[in-house]
Parts: sequence; C-alpha cells; structure tokens
Amino acid sequence: MHIDSNLGHGVFFIRVPPIVTKRNARNCHYSITCQALGPSIFVTMEWSELTNWFTTDDARRVVGSPRLFKQGSILLHANEHVNGLFVLSKGSISAQLVHGGTLQLTAPTCVGELAFLGQNPAIATVECTTEVEAYFIDRKCMFDLSKVDAHYSMELMFLFSKLALERWGGRYHDKYVALVAHDNKKAELIDFVKRHRGFFETRNIIATRTTGQRLSSELNLRLARTTLSGPMGGDQEIGGLVSNGAIEAVFFFRDPAWSAPHLSDVNALVRICEVHNVPIATNVATSEAMIRSL
Repeated sequence: MHIDSNLGHGVFFIRVPPIVTKRNARNCHYSITCQALGPSIFVTMEWSELTNWFTTDDARRVVGSPRLFKQGSILLHANEHVNGLFVLSKGSISAQLVHGGTLQLTAPTCVGELAFLGQNPAIATVECTTEVEAYFIDRKCMFDLSKVDAHYSMELMFLFSKLALERWGGRYHDKYVALVAHDNKKAELIDFVKRHRGFFETRNIIATRTTGQRLSSELNLRLARTTLSGPMGGDQEIGGLVSNGAIEAVFFFRDPAWSAPHLSDVNALVRICEVHNVPIATNVATSEAMIRSL
C-alpha cells in the first residue's frame, strides 16, 4: 500500500475492491484511493484554552455563563440518563462510581462525558466537594458551537472523545502511585507515608478502600482514587491499571503470615507488576529504597 505523503495528516477513507478469491490472489495488485478529510487538528486544545474560548462573545452566546454550584451539590446521579456534560472551570468534585470506587477531580476537567457521548446512564454520582463553576454542554449546544466556529467545535468534540477513551481505560489522572496494605501492616504503611508525606502529596494516590479510609482519616492525605477493598477485587483493579500503563509504582505492605481466600489476587498483582516492569515494594526496607529512585 502506498499513501501519498503530500496528503498530510487527518482522517482517511479507503476504498478497496471486492474480496480477492484464492485463485487470483497471488498475482493481483490494487491501487488504493485515499481521501484526506482536512488538516490534523486532533486534540491540540487544552482545558484552559477551552474554558477561555467559552468566555469569548461568540461562544458565550451559545454556552452562556458558567453555572455556580455550592459545596455538596450533586451534578450527576449514577444510573440516570443525562443529556449533557459539565466542563468545570473552577472547583473540585468527588465521583462515587457504581462499582464502589471513588474519584477526586479538580478543575479544569469534565464530568459526564461517558454517558453523554455513549448515550448511556451515568456511571457515577458526582458531588461538589468545593464550590464549583461549570459550563453545561448538551447536543444543541454542540451543534450551535459548530456554527460559531467549526474548528473549535471539532477540537472540542475530539477533546471529549479522547477523554472518554482514556477514562474507559481507567486513566482519570496522570499515572498513579498505589498504596495497599494488609490489616496487620496498615499501621506500618501509614507511618511510612507520614514520614514521606512530601513525596506522596505530589503524586496521584490510588488505594484500596480500607487502606484509603485510614490514610484519609489519620493523615488527611488527599487520594485521587480509591478502589474496592482487596477481598472485593481492589487488588485486581489495581493490577488492571498496571497492565494499562496507568500505575507508576506500587507500595504493597504484605503480611507474610497472612492467608485468605483472595491470596491468588495478591500474588497476581505482584506478578503483573513484574510482567510490566512496574516497581513494587512489599515492606518498609524495599519501600525506602524505591522511594529514593522515584
């Protein structure tokens, strides 16, 4: 196949002949006609640029002024259909996922894009943890924005689509640092995090539910995300993120005398870190050594 490099970047429609039969497959040669659809504009817009565009006179006539939501307000309810999404320009939210995990997101960001683009029920209940300023975008708004500025509206749709694809793969933040501990080792992990608080405050922290609850209550450490508890599948959830390239490092304080029905999940997490060459520390000594290299 040859594609003329002068066509530039963009989306191509490829037209091919009918299926080749086995009889004439060896000697056939086909030319492929390609049609490029415009220049490459795939997600060059940043969130700050998007919210700035919303403040221009033309865009403001379509999207209006941002809505203000008080702390504790609910933006989305899980399992309910939505007809739009929210683009946050200020504030923070907490999302309680239907499967039991939680997310903490800070503006500028977007919520509701998976339900809006996929025409599916919302996958989380979203609550404002601070006062929030957000624009509401529905289908009519998207069509009207395309009339105002086709380039920016296309960038906007690409940005929402890219975000949705990343979140379907578990990427709600930049790479996570995972904190997990068995019950008899939770105190050791908390003491370790306390001594290295400066490091952990600069990372997006993901933790299993019970470990995360203790880190939040005892250290007031901000967690970007929590999973289910280990016995309910939290270890596997973190393992899935490791395989998707979303985990920077894992601190897993294991109890060598511990045995439980989900021991295989624990071993699987260690194995998947080894498979994908993700650093994992399983006690205080290895954690001290690992944290110096991160």
